[in-house]
Amino acid sequence: MRNDDKVMLLPEDNILYLMKKNILFQNITEKDDTFTKEELQELAKYIQLKQIGAGITVFREGTIGKSLMLVLQGTVGVYVADNKGDDILIATIQEGSFFGEMAIIHKTVRTATIKTHTDCLLGVIIEEDFWTHFSINQTFSRNLLWGINKRLTSTHLKLVQELIRSRETLLRYNEELEQEVEKKTYQLRQRDMQLLAIDRIVGIGTLAAGIAHEINNPLSIIKSGIGFIRKKLDVLDGESKYDDIVESFDKKIASIDRSINRIEKIIRSMMDFARLDVENSTTVNIGDFINNVINILAMQHSKNIEFITELHETPSILISTSDLTLCLTHVIKNAIDAIENNGRIKITASYDNNDKEIVLKIIDNGYGMSKDTIDKAFNHFFTTKRVGKGIGMGLPVTESILKGLGGDINIESKEGEGTIVTLVIPVK
Repeated sequence: MRNDDKVMLLPEDNILYLMKKNILFQNITEKDDTFTKEELQELAKYIQLKQIGAGITVFREGTIGKSLMLVLQGTVGVYVADNKGDDILIATIQEGSFFGEMAIIHKTVRTATIKTHTDCLLGVIIEEDFWTHFSINQTFSRNLLWGINKRLTSTHLKLVQELIRSRETLLRYNEELEQEVEKKTYQLRQRDMQLLAIDRIVGIGTLAAGIAHEINNPLSIIKSGIGFIRKKLDVLDGESKYDDIVESFDKKIASIDRSINRIEKIIRSMMDFARLDVENSTTVNIGDFINNVINILAMQHSKNIEFITELHETPSILISTSDLTLCLTHVIKNAIDAIENNGRIKITASYDNNDKEIVLKIIDNGYGMSKDTIDKAFNHFFTTKRVGKGIGMGLPVTESILKGLGGDINIESKEGEGTIVTLVIPVK
């Protein structure tokens, strides 16, 4: 056995025992051609023992290979450097195997870095002695080639398994990335649609304000003229010869008055949509406000409607009370109108702590809406109600107010099954 200052001395029996556990000195065929004790004793003379602690680099990639190393005790790892120069573990060499032979056989530098994973006892056979035993000892050379093949097969299998795992991981990451991209794309599209809707509402609101103003001025003149005509007719009212004329004018004036009232109602709705009557915001408790609106609207119809409230605790919000009144009134009145005679309207309020918003739902069991009606519900002046009952501005006004607050409105409905209108009000 070779000796220097790094040699570890062991009793001969211990050395022979460790050698027999290594695949270089084992019987790997059915033939009884294992090493004899004398052969092992002879080979042991050429093995230098080295005790190396855990986490120590035995040799680095790119260094000259001058020895074969037996792993008599412990475990070592095989590493290669990545593009950043970091060591990546590609294989593990267990106790009873060997390494370092390829650089000797090919007369090249080391192609990998070897590091100890545990405290190790290594047996070193230098290049000269390696070739001596390889050429004269058939069992030694056969075991060496068999061990190389076994280790390469194991390493290749591990690499293939790692590639499969990496592929599965990449596929999973790719799928997650695609889902995230799809989610973000959807959110951006929704945001773009919301911004377009806000621009549309602002533009229509400006137009509505201008139209309302232009209509209001001549309407005032018409109302004044009707008042003047009515005064003149009052003078003739006592003379019987003018009775037919007065009666005819009264009917026409009454018809004009109804038309004027309808025009004024349209103007008020347009002004609401344009939100020209801006009032200061105040702190409002949604639950109390809903109850107040229900109490007022319940007295304005003769239908047998049951109002049910499910009002969970919600934070108070800073909002214009006229805006909130308009939103609730328009939606609840639509629910009332959707019910023939007997029905039920349920109003719920809840707080979404994640999105920091109050969610109101107005649910009726009325006649419902078709998909085509839902698609047109927010169009200005679109209505399914009979003439004089509605002008088709309630939902556009409600949408305008909620969008202006950063909220939203949504309709779910099926014909014959009722309607659910959801109002979302952000809490700022």
